Amino acid sequence: MVVECLSTSEYIFAIWKLIIRPPRRRYTRLELSGPYPSRFRVGGVVSIRNDFIIHNSRGLSLSCTLFEPEQSSSEKACVVYCHGNASCRLDGFERIHALLPLNIALCCFDFAGSGMSEGDHVSLGYYERDDLSAVVDHLRERCGFSRVGLWGTSMGAVTTLLHAARDPTLAGVVADSPFSDLWGLIQEICSSKVRLPHMAWNPVLQGIRMMIQKEANFDICEVSPIAHVDSCFVPALFLHGAQDDFVLPHHSEDLKKAYQGEATYIVMPDTDHNSARREKFLARSALFFVRAFRWEQFVDPAAMTAIMDGLFPTMTNQQKCMQARVDCRLAALGHLPQTAVSSEICNMVLSADTSECHRGVLMAAAELSYAYRGSEILALEQNGNAAPRSKLPALFKGKLCFGSEDTELSFSWVAGKVPRSGEYCIFFVVISPRVLSLSRMLLKIKSSAKSYTTERGVELLSIEEVQLPLRKQLDFELRIPTASLVEVVVDGNFLGSGETSAKLEPQKLIEPFCWCWRAAGDSVLDARLSVDTTAPESPQCHNRNSGSSLKGATQQEKLAGELATLCLGTRSSLPLHHLDWPVANEQ
Repeated sequence: MVVECLSTSEYIFAIWKLIIRPPRRRYTRLELSGPYPSRFRVGGVVSIRNDFIIHNSRGLSLSCTLFEPEQSSSEKACVVYCHGNASCRLDGFERIHALLPLNIALCCFDFAGSGMSEGDHVSLGYYERDDLSAVVDHLRERCGFSRVGLWGTSMGAVTTLLHAARDPTLAGVVADSPFSDLWGLIQEICSSKVRLPHMAWNPVLQGIRMMIQKEANFDICEVSPIAHVDSCFVPALFLHGAQDDFVLPHHSEDLKKAYQGEATYIVMPDTDHNSARREKFLARSALFFVRAFRWEQFVDPAAMTAIMDGLFPTMTNQQKCMQARVDCRLAALGHLPQTAVSSEICNMVLSADTSECHRGVLMAAAELSYAYRGSEILALEQNGNAAPRSKLPALFKGKLCFGSEDTELSFSWVAGKVPRSGEYCIFFVVISPRVLSLSRMLLKIKSSAKSYTTERGVELLSIEEVQLPLRKQLDFELRIPTASLVEVVVDGNFLGSGETSAKLEPQKLIEPFCWCWRAAGDSVLDARLSVDTTAPESPQCHNRNSGSSLKGATQQEKLAGELATLCLGTRSSLPLHHLDWPVANEQ
């Protein structure tokens, strides 16, 4: 990237936005559920999850998820994962296969200003350490964890070091790609990424510093882990990518040298700042926590052996585990059969009426997915008419209205059955003011509808970030050309699944079912749907062929976007134009 002929104020805006107003990683409750329901098995360990909300010292809500072994020993250990800039708690879910087989719980949360948590700004560690402190206190006081460790990436790694300096009771810290000093990092960005002339550094840096102090109420010169690690005595493992050209490896080297306690530094070859971390480094980190927790007596030897060999209990590694003759208890991630919560659902699934049966299947899927807990069912019947249903190809049209950004709607339906296995194929379209997503679940029902299970949980097929207006009637189209192909249009925004690989025996009639999550007291919401007999055509919408630029963005915002593409510590699979940039106040 070459940036020329920009004013000082434009440089200040771009870097200021990069620091405290990066693109926010949005996701839906269904994406949050993913393949991990309320109870699942990983590596032979039956585990449970709990999504909860706490508040930080500033009164902002923090959205958290805890995964822990169902059968806990007399001692309980937990690792808290801290995500990077422009990221969210979902990144931490990659650590489930590394920690839970070792009987170590994992807690992931969204920092204030990120994901589903409240807040407008991030601070690259300054306020995030207080968020982390609130989570650690909750785990100790409310959940009974006597041993707590921290695992952070980029901004999250900085946060773990800042918190460790004031909490000597921690068992250990894994810091992946931290910077040693924010002021120094910004100078490096000005020099290498923005290519700002050396003589212009001081006015730009001072302008950024004052703007952040005014907008976010903290001094970037105080975000300096290297000024705190000389008082850290907690064992630490530093990881850094050899090809990291944003936060250069010398940052971790400098921190390791200045660290007062026991510290180890590992360079990850062929790895940059945003690369997915290879399993052997995740395994190395997990084994570090076993040692830091003094946890050997609580770990299944088979699980320890497999993870030492880099064989995580994943579907990909299942064959390798078999070839290595690893203990059969080290199984891949799998859902446990669940019992329907009510006889009503059982009776619905067994009903001779297809519509009633499908409604029962969808309710069973909702129970298993975990994401639908706390949701309500919205009736799509209008003026006494029956709920909309259609033969394939199907086209449904309707109107939507959202009362708040926290509101989500989900339209789900039974698309068909998988031959031989008899699994029901269920599609979910989730719509919120900020995100559109398409997901699928294959659900198998056994024992006269008394138990049901899914091998892969909720599979995300497609997702788009959007900006839908609130308290306004929006046009909505749901296009289902075939049993395995779905297209959605909301207020001109398009999302398509692409033809899925599953071969289905299609249902004769498609009948969508509507779920809703909304904040208490939010009554401004409407969802109407009707059948259009016109054959679905390929829609022309402004998200279908999105380019890499920010449409309608100013020169300043384009620069901020280009900087984020190069610099942001995020491993999100979403392209830049699918991330949510807050609108800055004009100065």
